[in-house]
Amino acid sequence: MLVQRIITACILIAIFLLANFVLPNYVFLLLISVLTLLGALEWAGFGGLEKSSHKVLYVIGMLLLITGAYFFKDRWGLSIIIFGALWWCFRFVLLITDRQNNRKDSILLSGYWVLLVAWLCLALLHQISPGILLAGLVLVWGADSFAYFAGKKFGKTKLAPKISPGKTREGVLGGTLGVLVLAIISAYLIDLPMDKWVYWLLGAAFISLISVVGDLYESWLKRNIGIKDSGTIFPGHGGVLDRIDGVVAAMPFYFLLVYWLING
Repeated sequence: MLVQRIITACILIAIFLLANFVLPNYVFLLLISVLTLLGALEWAGFGGLEKSSHKVLYVIGMLLLITGAYFFKDRWGLSIIIFGALWWCFRFVLLITDRQNNRKDSILLSGYWVLLVAWLCLALLHQISPGILLAGLVLVWGADSFAYFAGKKFGKTKLAPKISPGKTREGVLGGTLGVLVLAIISAYLIDLPMDKWVYWLLGAAFISLISVVGDLYESWLKRNIGIKDSGTIFPGHGGVLDRIDGVVAAMPFYFLLVYWLING
C-alpha cells in the first residue's frame, strides 16, 4: 500500500509541475477543470445522488459554472473569493457547534460553491505566478503531512471525535509549526521582501489551521453517508476530494493573502 501511495503521488506531482511550470496556460486550466469535475462527481454521492444520469447532470452543472467562471474571473473573481472565505468561516462555526445541515439539496449546492471558488483561486493564482501557487499548495499539503506525523507521535487530545476521531490538537499544532518552517523556506524561494515576512508567516499559520476545517467538513460529509473515502480514482490515496479537502478551504484565504501582499 505504501509503495502504491508513493508511486501515485510521484505521478500526480509530475503532472502538476509540468502543467504549472512548463505547458501552456490552457493545459493547466484543463487540468484543474478535470479535477474539479471529478470532485463534483464524488460530491454528487455526498448529496445522495445514486443514478448515473443524475450524477452526470450534476457534473454538467459544474462544467457550466467553471466555463462561466473562466470568462468573469478577472472581473468578479476577487469578490467571489472574498465570499468564499467568509463561507468557510461560517462553515467553521457550524462544525464546532454541531449544527451542520444534512439536507441533500444543501449539500449539493455547497459542492458547487466550494468547487467553483477553489477553481477560481487556482486559476487566478496561476495567473499571478506559478511559483506562488505552488508555495500555497505546499503549505496546505505540508500542514496535513506534519499534522499526521505529529499526531501519530504526540497526539492525545481529540480535536473533533464525532467527526474525525483520528485528528488531535497536538497534530494540528505540529502541522502549524511545520508550516511555519515551510513558509520561511518558500519566502526565500519566491523572493518575498523582508518587510512582508511577518504577514506571510502569520498568514501561513492561519492557512494551516483553516485547511483543517476543509478536512473536517469532508470527513463530516463522508460520515454522513457512511463511507471512508470519497472515491478510488487515486490508488492508495482515495478520491479527488480526499486529496484536496484542505486545499479547497485554504485557497480563498491564501489568495487574499497573496493579493494583499502584492497590492498592499
